[in-house]
Amino acid sequence: MKKNILYILLSISLGIYLSNYIFSSYKKEAKYVNKELKEIYLYQYEAYNNKEVMLENTKVLKNYFYYKKDNLYHVIIAISQKKDLSEKLKKAYNIQSNIYVKKEKIINNEFITNLNEYDKLIKKTDDENVIINAEKQIMAKYKELILDND
Repeated sequence: MKKNILYILLSISLGIYLSNYIFSSYKKEAKYVNKELKEIYLYQYEAYNNKEVMLENTKVLKNYFYYKKDNLYHVIIAISQKKDLSEKLKKAYNIQSNIYVKKEKIINNEFITNLNEYDKLIKKTDDENVIINAEKQIMAKYKELILDND
C-alpha cells in the first residue's frame, strides 16, 4: 500500500513539473504571437574598426548615430521602411559615396507607426533640412524604443 502511494505521489509531482515546463515554454513564444515582425532599413554611411577614426570622419555629417557590433562601429544616418531613399538621403547629407542599406526586423508597433508618418513626410519633400530633421526624430525614437529596450 505504501509503495502504491509513493508511486502515485511521484507520478503527480512529475506531472506537475512537466506541465509547468511545457506551459512556461509556450508563454515565452506567446509574447510574439500578437506582434508582427516588420522590416525596416538602416541606411549605413560607413563601418569603422576604430572609434576615433569614425568620430573624425563623421564630423561632416549633420545627423547620425552609431553602434558597435562585431568589433565594428556602424554609422547610421537614416532609418526607413522604404528601401529606395538612398539618392534622396545622399543629396540631403551631401554624400558622394554609396550608402549601404541594412535590413532589420523589429517588433514595435509604436515605432513602426511613427516611422510610417515620417516616411510619408520624407517622400513628399525635397527640402534637405526637413529630411534631416525627420531622420533626427526617427533615430531618436529608434534609440528610445528599440535600442534602449533590448
